Amino acid sequence: MVHDSGNYDRDYSIPRNYDPGGTHKDLDLGDLLQNVVRFGGAIIGIVLIVTGVTFVLKIFGVIVTTLNNPGNIRTLVADWAQLIGNENLTIVFEGDEVALAPVIAIGILACGGLVLASISIQLITNGAKVISITLGEREAIKQLFRQLKMSGSINVGNTR
Repeated sequence: MVHDSGNYDRDYSIPRNYDPGGTHKDLDLGDLLQNVVRFGGAIIGIVLIVTGVTFVLKIFGVIVTTLNNPGNIRTLVADWAQLIGNENLTIVFEGDEVALAPVIAIGILACGGLVLASISIQLITNGAKVISITLGEREAIKQLFRQLKMSGSINVGNTR
């Protein structure tokens, strides 16, 4: 049995925000706002990634459909060639007239597909960066890189 040596001036009342598990934390508005911003950033990153993946799937769907049924692209190329100026863009090659409008139309469609694919990849990449910045432990990653650099495992900068 533990005997108190006469110190009766102690305050044995339970504090107002007492947590018997020891996990209670006072409500801090700064921490709450930080967590809300981090959650919002994660949601924005996820939306960007899902949007990018959706665009990529649509692009691949168009490519697969075109490869399975090439007749569908014929009308699209003819429409673009007509828009470009089908009759006006011809060259004479060894006595034969060659229409350049369909070739230009195919080039425009291919470049448009590449631009859309690039935008989709950028959406996915930027979504991952947003998630990494808002939820990642940047200081821990920086410390890891510093340790790797000091140990000589990686070289950063010019290697002349």
